[in-house]
Amino acid sequence: MEMVKKLVLVSFVMGFVVSCGTLPVDTEVQSAEEEVAVISSLVMSTTSGDVMVKLVEAFDHEHFYRGYTRERRFVIRVKNIAYNKTVFVRHKMANGVWTNLKASYKAPAGNGWETWELFLNSTSDLIVTNLADEFVLGYTVSGSTYWDNNAGQNYRLAKNAGPLLGRGVMVSAVYLYNAGNGAVDVRNVGYTKEVTIVYTTNNWKTVHTVQASYAGPRVYYGYSAFDNPNIYGVERWYFFVPSFYGQTLQYAVKYTVNGQTYWDNNEGANYTVR
Repeated sequence: MEMVKKLVLVSFVMGFVVSCGTLPVDTEVQSAEEEVAVISSLVMSTTSGDVMVKLVEAFDHEHFYRGYTRERRFVIRVKNIAYNKTVFVRHKMANGVWTNLKASYKAPAGNGWETWELFLNSTSDLIVTNLADEFVLGYTVSGSTYWDNNAGQNYRLAKNAGPLLGRGVMVSAVYLYNAGNGAVDVRNVGYTKEVTIVYTTNNWKTVHTVQASYAGPRVYYGYSAFDNPNIYGVERWYFFVPSFYGQTLQYAVKYTVNGQTYWDNNEGANYTVR
């Protein structure tokens, strides 16, 4: 019976879908006429067909310790349909002009997906100090450009607001350091909820779980803080996995709320930490 339970649990982890390096920011600014044409095409590009690019999570925070610092990060998934591709955040500037900020490849995900990231820090990327709230995602591959524009509404992430989950994303594994401490962001759609980390250190021969804990009404991130849940209804939870030094750990995150269970398992590939 115990073996059956473990096999069922592994099948759940492997089967459910829903996650930083820094390169110089590559930007492309377009004229006002081009902006109107692009924004119009963004609205038209949102269909019920196959999704090719999607926002997993964005994050913004700032602090004033020893000078002003602002960080803004985007985690993006794209379908890997060709080797040569460009993934970018099309971002509105404070002066109303739109610009393209190129993302960088991070890692493979499951079921034909790749994870890309854009990380901006005002100490090296001065453009981040002039960004407005509004953005969309673009993905150019094989002569076509695909968009995630939040179903025609565009995404908006305010300064120092903390995390924003992509459209339809209920849970996101934010990080797990090899020291064992990690964080998860969930969409706050009910008061009673459970966040569980399901992991293995021997390729799922044995399965372990740890419970995450609510991070409290204020999350302190470096020298800044944001409300928890924040203005976008995103709630941060923390967890700790016992020492796995010298081992390869695979894990996924299970989020149960309102009688429903949601997974972030890196599109079926699970996350790996060494």
